[in-house]
Amino acid sequence: MQKRIIIIVLYFSFFVFNSFCFSQNTRIDSLLTVIKTAKEDTLIVNTLNELFLEYEYDDDKKAEECLNKAFLLSKKKGYQNGLACTYENKGFFAADKGNYFEALKNYLASLNIREVLGDKEDIAMSYNNIGSANLALGNYPEVLKNFFSCLKIMELIGKKRSIASLYNNIGIVYNNQNNYPEALKNYKISLKLKKELGDKKGEAASYNNLGAIYNLQGNYSEALNNYKISLKIRQELGDKVGIAQSFNNIGSVFNSQENYTEALKNHFASLKIKEEIGANAGIAASYINIAAVYSKLNKNKESEQYLIKSEILSKKNGLKKYLNDVYKSFTILDSAIGDYKGAYENYKLYILYRDSLDNEETRKKTIQSQMTFDFEKKEAVATAEHKKELENQKALSEEKSRKQKTVILFVVFGLLLVLVFAGFILRSLTITRKQKKTIEKQKQIVDDKNLQLNQQNEEISTQRDEIEAQRDEIEAQRDLVTVQKEHIEEIHKEVTDSINYAKRIQEAVLPVSEVSRSVLGEHFILFKPKDIVSGDFYWTIKIKKLLIVAVADCTGHGVPGAFMSMLGISFLNEIVQKQEINKANQILNILRKEIINALQQKGVQGEQKDGMDISLLVINTDTNEAQWAGANNPLYIIKKFDNLKMTQFESDEASSNLQISQLSNQLVELKGNKMPIAIYPEMKDFTNHEFVLNKGDSVYLFTDGYADQFGGSKGRKFMYKQLKEILLDNCDKSMAEQLEILDIAFTKWKGNMDQIDDITILGIRI
Repeated sequence: MQKRIIIIVLYFSFFVFNSFCFSQNTRIDSLLTVIKTAKEDTLIVNTLNELFLEYEYDDDKKAEECLNKAFLLSKKKGYQNGLACTYENKGFFAADKGNYFEALKNYLASLNIREVLGDKEDIAMSYNNIGSANLALGNYPEVLKNFFSCLKIMELIGKKRSIASLYNNIGIVYNNQNNYPEALKNYKISLKLKKELGDKKGEAASYNNLGAIYNLQGNYSEALNNYKISLKIRQELGDKVGIAQSFNNIGSVFNSQENYTEALKNHFASLKIKEEIGANAGIAASYINIAAVYSKLNKNKESEQYLIKSEILSKKNGLKKYLNDVYKSFTILDSAIGDYKGAYENYKLYILYRDSLDNEETRKKTIQSQMTFDFEKKEAVATAEHKKELENQKALSEEKSRKQKTVILFVVFGLLLVLVFAGFILRSLTITRKQKKTIEKQKQIVDDKNLQLNQQNEEISTQRDEIEAQRDEIEAQRDLVTVQKEHIEEIHKEVTDSINYAKRIQEAVLPVSEVSRSVLGEHFILFKPKDIVSGDFYWTIKIKKLLIVAVADCTGHGVPGAFMSMLGISFLNEIVQKQEINKANQILNILRKEIINALQQKGVQGEQKDGMDISLLVINTDTNEAQWAGANNPLYIIKKFDNLKMTQFESDEASSNLQISQLSNQLVELKGNKMPIAIYPEMKDFTNHEFVLNKGDSVYLFTDGYADQFGGSKGRKFMYKQLKEILLDNCDKSMAEQLEILDIAFTKWKGNMDQIDDITILGIRI
């Protein structure tokens, strides 16, 4: 959240430069009067650029008209300063519309002119603009390259205020790349310079940025310290917008620290200021933040009320971004209270608004802008090559003319010799004829060579055209491949984002929080999904004195398995909470019936055998009397030697599974029925095992993923035997230590091999 605030607030943090191109203090009427009365074209161009800045955010048509007039007049008069300024304003205008490819093209054109003119401050401005456009496009290497080029010039000419802004912008880039050490380094340099300049408002912004980085690093004490310093400065300046932002940021830190009282206090303080200044977008955002805190406090009614307020305000003001966040929050809230239908409906609205913020038309315009930029760049290269060719032809023509002049002069010189030496007419005539023949032969040779050169030039031109055609075809194919690649990457990102969100929904219904898991007492849960979402799930609930715990392995893994897990959790809540069934085997019998009905399983040949394996334990926490039933999955009980009562495990099935690894500890394995929670050829009631646990005993519920993992030096399965040995060897250690030992053993065994299935092990110490 903090990272997004930095980008929104400081994204287009341009410098303040003293240039005749920028003056927004002049009134529109005065500027129009100057344009009507001015006699110098350069003054008209400058005034049109100033007038554009007045219209820029209020009247798109008039703003564009000013730019077009300034551009044509600058071109006509060859006014390079005005043309550079106009290109720059064209870039600003395109950036305002979100067309950053067009903005980049104009900023580059402005830079080319300014480099010829040699004004260092203007060149630095162009580098900054190019960097900002690349920042919007997410091209971070180019952003840093241009910002550092700008910084180098500003340090050379001693523009301290601009240097401070540049270090701040460079910090933003590193922040967006999650390079927090470099971001902190640049923000601190910027802060130091702003202090030296006495720029209180900039100083407050720098402290705010530092607080955001520390918050992202989880260093909440430093984050709060910097946010509070920023707040104090803003209060001294009377900057209400900044004060509201600081309160909001402080509230977010307290929320992360789970200090919800202070979080609400600061969010409400932010909301009050926003309501005073009429900042509707900020009010909508505060409602969402307050709702998020109430949700964490399990005050779902209050959370819902503030989400509804944000929804109404966002619809009234057309705030699609916040409507997107509202429906996303509604989805999480409905999932938390078990209203999966409501969660589904709100999730559809969330997807609708998310897609409207990044629709296909926007993407097409972006691609079209890129293609236009590439075409014009190629056209400029072709024009330059054509110009070079014309210059070569001109040089050849001049050389030919020079040779012809030489020949003519030579003939004239010969005739003069004839006139001078009139007395030697006969002899001179003979000589002259010989010379004439020689000259004619030479001329013929020259003409033949010129003809040959012309033919060679034509052949070279033809070959060049063929090469250019081949190059254009290759570039067109490359551009097509690039577009297709970007489309595939975009589809992959959307699918991955959807699965990641499905993971959040799945985690919302699992008992992952400390509060929901506190009913288990001393315990551990090793939960390692193979993919982003899991086909395994664990579930627990305590009703009065009965603690019910289940670990299940659904058919498949990934998204299909996750759907089955959501179905299983929903049915278990229904059976235990609403139907009030608390006998272990009855819970499984009813769960199997619900799964068969939900999946419409008929038992016909070729039908998909979807379902789940499960281990379900019921413990009376007052008497430690226990029931257990399992579908394919077993239960391990590790008992102290002096606690073990053999009479309760004397059945043939149980006693055959008793294993002893130490004198003091014994492991009892209860095997589940060999049938799944699904349609099955022979379906009978699940067996209900009843026994008494003693203090210090440990029970373990698990799926088959851990034991089935391939690895080790020979690439074999881990097997249940090794799992039992690990549990027996470490059962006297704390549950947290057992979790760490199991996790390390699994990672070491798997090595470089892929994880083959979802993994869940849940251990409880009585």
